[in-house]
Amino acid sequence: MPEEGSEPARRLKRRYEAGEIDFLSPRLMVFEVANALRYHPKIKLSVSDLVVAVLSLKDMSITVDISEEGWNKTFELSFHENVSAYDSAYLALAVQSGVMFVTADERLRSGLSDDLKKKVLPLSTFV
Repeated sequence: MPEEGSEPARRLKRRYEAGEIDFLSPRLMVFEVANALRYHPKIKLSVSDLVVAVLSLKDMSITVDISEEGWNKTFELSFHENVSAYDSAYLALAVQSGVMFVTADERLRSGLSDDLKKKVLPLSTFV
């Protein structure tokens, strides 16, 4: 979708398709993307378009279930960093997997503790 941050996101996706980088996300992402597409303020997708988008995302095989340990880390971060369980799920997966969390949400990133900020890259980095 053409919107703020879409070009850096496309660049990341192209790097993924070229095998240069990998993506990892909690399964929650599929629902968040589906909801964002369903309620996009400018672009109205049909039911079949939404299904294709969600299945395409699932076909990328980048989502994982959150383990019990992952849920523990999710809620620890949620309480410690005072952020939603949704955001904490992504952060916890990144921390536990030893990878960087990429986000367009600068408000989220700026509110994190200095230690956790080191694990977060702004999407704008990929312009």
